[in-house]
Amino acid sequence: MNEAFWLMLAHRPDAVEFLQAGENFCKEYNRTCALASQQPALATEIVSDRAESRNLLLEALSQAQESVIIVSPWLNKRWVDDELLSQMEALLRRRCSLHIGWGYSGDISGIQSYGGLIHIQDNGKVLIQSSFKQMYRYSAYPELTKLRNRYSGQMYMKLLGTHEKYVVCDRRFAMLGSHNVLSSGDTASAPHECSWKTTDIRVINAQIARFHSLPDLCNTFRPQAQPSKIARFA
Repeated sequence: MNEAFWLMLAHRPDAVEFLQAGENFCKEYNRTCALASQQPALATEIVSDRAESRNLLLEALSQAQESVIIVSPWLNKRWVDDELLSQMEALLRRRCSLHIGWGYSGDISGIQSYGGLIHIQDNGKVLIQSSFKQMYRYSAYPELTKLRNRYSGQMYMKLLGTHEKYVVCDRRFAMLGSHNVLSSGDTASAPHECSWKTTDIRVINAQIARFHSLPDLCNTFRPQAQPSKIARFA
């Protein structure tokens, strides 16, 4: 401290209290800084738009050591392209598991009065109504089922009747948001999307438990009506 400070202090009637207050402030400041340095990094961050969520999906597939869960109502081959299929197969070759939850409830025959694009047979096979204009929503389903058949016991397709969109990579991170990561591409006219990436183990465990608790409608649901024109995808 310089001479001017001490001269100022000498003329203060409360010099002792003033110094004590300064000392207390410094102690509290140091304590706060120490506590802040011990806090873990933020567990949640925003993932903006389709390009970023696509990159995070590819990261999950390339870095997972145990399993990846992907839930996306629609499966379009414009977005489930060669790059994505290659990453999925590389994941499976590493002996990891891949779980895909798919199928919008409004497209499933018997759930909604207007549904009929997806039909579940008595044997649990899925039939896609070929006369529907919206058949493109599931244009990637044949390729995904081929991959599933090649890696039986590692890759699973679960018909959920859902509108959820999320990705879980091991117990490392989860992404939850608005983007249909297996159907909606990143074009110039694409609407904005927003997701959250979290490393909070409580959220990750809860999301994994939720996925596995939901039934596969191929095993549990049978509609009454039969579709007229169908394309079979085993």
